[in-house]
Amino acid sequence: MATQQEVPVALEKLRAACLARGASGIKSFGRTFRIYDDDGNKKLTLEEFKKGLHDYGVTGVSVDEINELFNVFDTDGSGSISFDEFLVSLRPRLSAARENMIKKAFAKLDVDGSGEVTTEDLQKIYNVKNHPKYQSGEMTRKQILQEFLNNYQAGPKDEKVTYEEFYNYYCGVSASIDHDTYFDLMMRNSWGL
Repeated sequence: MATQQEVPVALEKLRAACLARGASGIKSFGRTFRIYDDDGNKKLTLEEFKKGLHDYGVTGVSVDEINELFNVFDTDGSGSISFDEFLVSLRPRLSAARENMIKKAFAKLDVDGSGEVTTEDLQKIYNVKNHPKYQSGEMTRKQILQEFLNNYQAGPKDEKVTYEEFYNYYCGVSASIDHDTYFDLMMRNSWGL
């Protein structure tokens, strides 16, 4: 059986496998999570989890480490992993400064303060007129705004992005940026903060 000290190593291996796929690696593993939820209960059993890890291409993790990871992710001890338990445990920890920048960006996007960013919110702050696909007639304003929202969603696409989805996306982005000052600058430039 893996020792407590080995659990973080296995977790880092899984994080590294996700982040090797870029800023949206954790998000794409979230999609894998949903695919391997065979019974549709929004939870994974140990067997579903093992199959998902294998099919996602996670290598170098022993059976004992997978069992320990499952137990780490199963924070409520139910014998299954919920999507939220999984993401909270998988995403890298952020500094307070980075969390603050994510909150500021989300607050700017969430124009109506509903706790969700919708296409209606985006219409108030994002002008699509200079978007090449809008100019060419390939996409409508609503399609461009929906495509923008889809970048942040790990699961089924809908017309809103929650703070959790936005936060998870930027946890992935954050993992590829070494210093808080660079993350701060990137967020300020991206969102006009």
